[in-house]
Formats: sequence, structure tokens, C-alpha cells
Amino acid sequence: MKIRALRVPWRGCLLGILCLAGVTLLAAAYMWIYMDYSGPTRVQVPHQAQAPDQAPYMLSAVQQQVVNEIGYPDSFTLLFYQDRDEQDGLYDIRFECWHYAVAGRDIAFVNGEMISDEPADAVDDVLLAAPYRPEQFAASMRLKDVLASARVSEYVRTAADPVLVSSGEVFFASQLTFGMKAGRLSAVETMALEAEG
Repeated sequence: MKIRALRVPWRGCLLGILCLAGVTLLAAAYMWIYMDYSGPTRVQVPHQAQAPDQAPYMLSAVQQQVVNEIGYPDSFTLLFYQDRDEQDGLYDIRFECWHYAVAGRDIAFVNGEMISDEPADAVDDVLLAAPYRPEQFAASMRLKDVLASARVSEYVRTAADPVLVSSGEVFFASQLTFGMKAGRLSAVETMALEAEG
């Protein structure tokens, strides 16, 4: 069965969402360069045998179908934020972009619904896919839940530039970068690595 993108009335917002993703990535790069003035803090995480307090995310039927047909992405980006509806009420948005570098595809989802499936530049190199899955991360997770769910054993933490993000912190682990705002998960980016040899 071929996977098709769903038509949604707010598809025109895709450009805005992708711009937001780009700004977030640029902000993360900026924060890496202009970290808090005391410098980053390296933290060893004690062995975590217990499960996270907050349940991980459950893939939608469409997302599970993608995984069944072409596997998990080599890397992915997640953004958690709120937007306003027509009645000026707030609602939660989980934006995901799954990157299939070898296959040359980028698939985007909003709240589990596929909004785009676009070709991307394929990579000829052998890649080590990120050892994480999108469902390991849920909106508003606390740090201890992120660390337990992703099985992070060591990370570097730095404060976000308060001009860009107030009450924000950025965390760097192996093939993983994530941001916390006011102690809650707000963004995740994983990275595939080029295999050596």
C-alpha cells in the first residue's frame, strides 16, 4: 500500500512551520557558540534502571505504517509548541520531520498526520543512524524522563541565551541535542553519523 500525504485545511502553514524549524536549528547553533558565560557543564548520569515517569509518545497509525514500510528514520527533528485556533484558544502542536538520508526522503508530520513526503538529497556514504526513536520523546517531558527514555549516560548542559529563549537550556548527548524551556522538553534533534572506514 502506498503512503499518501493527507490534505489538511492548514497546509499553507507548512512553510511557517518549516521556517520555525530552521530558526530553531539556527538558534541552537547560536546557543552553542554563545553559551552561558560560565561555560558548559558535563554531567555523568547514574545508571537508570527505572522507566520514565511520563509515558513516551505513541506513534499514529500513519506513522506506524511508514515505519512498517520503510523503517525508522536515520535522524529526526521534533518541535513542541502551542498555536492559537480560530476562537483564540491554545492547542498543542507536535511537529516532526523524519529524515531518510540514504533513501533521500523527508517526511513531515503534525500531531501524527502526514503533511508532506518530499524528496531530499540522498547520501551515498554509509551512515550510522541515530540510536533513538521519535516515540521516545513526548511534549513537556522533564529532564529525568528524557534521560531515562533515551538511555542517556552522559550529556553536556548549557544555558540558552536569554535574549533568544528565557528559562531555556540546551543539552548535547551522543547524536542527540534537545532543548528544555522552564524545565520541560521543547525540541529534539538527532543526527546520523558517517561511518568510518
